[in-house]
Parts: sequence; structure tokens; C-alpha cells
Amino acid sequence: SGSANATDANGFGNFYYTPPSSGDTKFLALCSANLPISDDIDPAQTDDDYPGKQFNVVTYTGNGSTQSITGLGFKPDLIWIKERSSGTSANHKLVDSNRGVHKAFESNSSGVEGDDTSGVTAFGTDGFSLGSDANYNQSSQTYVAWCWRANGGTTASNGNGSITTTVQANTKAGFSIITYTGTGSNATIGHGLSAKPDFIIFKRRSGGGENWQVYHSSLGATKYL
Repeated sequence: SGSANATDANGFGNFYYTPPSSGDTKFLALCSANLPISDDIDPAQTDDDYPGKQFNVVTYTGNGSTQSITGLGFKPDLIWIKERSSGTSANHKLVDSNRGVHKAFESNSSGVEGDDTSGVTAFGTDGFSLGSDANYNQSSQTYVAWCWRANGGTTASNGNGSITTTVQANTKAGFSIITYTGTGSNATIGHGLSAKPDFIIFKRRSGGGENWQVYHSSLGATKYL
């Protein structure tokens, strides 16, 4: 007998008749969830556990006042915003939920952390809210925001290194945000992930301005950009 809501042996698809399955022989729906790939790369496609819920991009037009940007699909923890319009010179702006909603860096500057009270004003469940700062929301100008999900703003103390760090990790996506206080000596820091990171960006937050330090595993641990 058939039904209008039958699924394959893995619980996917929507068939009138249940697809045949006997031992190791299974007739499966054609979908990414049925591909034989590691769960960390192609997870089980639950409401929260798939790549589009870990990183996404939104574009928007500024209004010069306040507005909420939605449609991202998750609550972001790192937001990187850049004005797209020609003839303008707005800075890149990076904010994250470890440091706090108003604390911003500029990737095109070696300057220390700034306090943009009219930039990103809140991390929303489906995007973020903006004030009137022209770097984020100038009237009639177009913008792009690259957004990453960590742990919804919830951090943890990590003592895996010689320096105790404050970590917010998304182990499924292999992404974490780490803050710590330097010692001026050789040190190790915990990152909260279950594997070695391949890409690390460092930025000094206080004191004098220092260059961004960017590491990648393909360069080797003693090399930086």
C-alpha cells in the first residue's frame, strides 16, 4: 500500500510508495544528506546543522537612520561589513559577539579597536540591527555583510594553553572566536576546536596600533601575512 509521505531508508524524500530496502541494498533519495561525506562537511540537514546555517552573506541598501537586516538564516557572531557603492571610501568594519556589539575593527587599518555606537547595534536571531554610521548604513549606498555563526554569543573560559582564553566555538563548522590578554613571552592558547585550525587571524585590541597577522597552514607555522 502507498502513502503520500513515505521516505527512504535514511528518512529522506517524499514518495508515494516506500523505496525498496534490503540489507545493504537501499534505494535512496537524491539529496546531499545521502552522500557518503563526513558529517562535519555535509551534516545531517537538521534545522540548524547545515552549511548555510554556519556562514551566509547578505546585501542591503543603507537608509541613513536605523534598520534591521534580516534573511540571514541564523544569529551571527562575526559580521564583516563593506560598502559596495562606487565613489565612496567607507572602511571595512568587523564586529563580533565576543568583544561586544559596538566594538569594531577595520581590516584596512592597523588601528586599535573602536567604539561604534551607531554601527551594528544588535545581533538578531535572523540578522543584525544598524545605526546611522555611514560606514554601515549611509543613505542610498549599497553594502555587503559576510556573517559567521559561532555559539550564539555564549563564551567559555579555556585553559588548554599557557594563557587562559575566552572562546566561542562552533566545532561543527570548525570556526571559533578567541580573546585573550598577551604576556609578551612565548605562549600557547586554546581555540576550542576539535582539530588544528588552518586559518588564523590575529589583531591587537588595545594599546598602540599593530598590523593584522594572518596565518595559514599552507604557508607553515613560522610564516605570516
